[in-house]
Amino acid sequence: MDILVLNSKFDILDTIDEYESCIWNIKYIEAGDCELYLEANDKNTRLLAPNNCLVRDKDMTANGMKNVMIIETVNIKTDVVNGDHLLVKGHDLKSLAGRRIIWQQTNLDGLLEVEVRRLLNENLINPSNPARRIPGIILAELKGYKEVIRQQVTGTNLLKYMVDLFKSFGIGWDIYVNSDGEMVIYMYKGIDRSIEQDTYPHVEFSPENENLLNSDYALSYEKYKNVALVAGEGEGKNRKCASVGTAAGLNRYELYVDQRDASSNNGEISESEYMEILKESGVEKLAAYTPDEKLDGEIEPYGMYVYGRDYTLGDYVSVIGPYGATTKSQVLSVIESYSDEGASVIPTFEARAL
Repeated sequence: MDILVLNSKFDILDTIDEYESCIWNIKYIEAGDCELYLEANDKNTRLLAPNNCLVRDKDMTANGMKNVMIIETVNIKTDVVNGDHLLVKGHDLKSLAGRRIIWQQTNLDGLLEVEVRRLLNENLINPSNPARRIPGIILAELKGYKEVIRQQVTGTNLLKYMVDLFKSFGIGWDIYVNSDGEMVIYMYKGIDRSIEQDTYPHVEFSPENENLLNSDYALSYEKYKNVALVAGEGEGKNRKCASVGTAAGLNRYELYVDQRDASSNNGEISESEYMEILKESGVEKLAAYTPDEKLDGEIEPYGMYVYGRDYTLGDYVSVIGPYGATTKSQVLSVIESYSDEGASVIPTFEARAL
């Protein structure tokens, strides 16, 4: 597999076909990352500079390219015995959102898909301050998703906010480069391919199917919370608060959410609307404190089920691990690694409710 080096306008500068190892970590919601380890020579040190980009030849199509990584770190390691090497690291195009904050108070009230596009427009694509604009980014067509959001946000890092938001809804997003060199932002949803449904062909990883080579299952309630007290504007006894969750007794795990930045703008937002904003913030925060159930596993990459053909990022699959550990899990990331020892595909599954 060859690695193409691109400039910031996605023009091809050269191709790297010799390296010792290459790792591409593709993620459903968070920004993906990559790592390239290769010989340090004049060509490689010249090409592999920060802000240049990398793309695998397998990710190039007539319509553009996907899984493009921006080089962020270049480490030159010298060794008189083993020779000099470069360790190059970067993140995918979603990381561009991490270069911006949500500059001003923004009230989100409506369809999630529409409101997220407004955030991107106001802070990344067409902000009022031209200096904040990142050129060459456009939005894909609306998908018609029905999820609704009601929140208020100010000053938060744009990428962090979008990641937290999409995690709470189980929705993925990505950026690809089209044939015109434009970066296209789009949202998408995974498909339920677990054994609990009959609409799509089942995808099941297990030792019995000889497609789960090894696994690491963990279930933790260490950070679990299911009731939130959200504190908004005001001081002392006059501070406006809302609660989310109804659990009681031993099964109640409480979380305090400081949302003092949420403002009613001196009555412009009604009392009932303001309380809904606080509650939505509580729901979003609690989504990050669900029981942490993960089953990581190395699968047979070209066995019964092939990534990209039978399942992909965001899909729900059935995973049967050791000692009866069975989950209906969402594929949140896939690590594809290549070296002299061969190729491997390591997905990260996380149990999530549909």
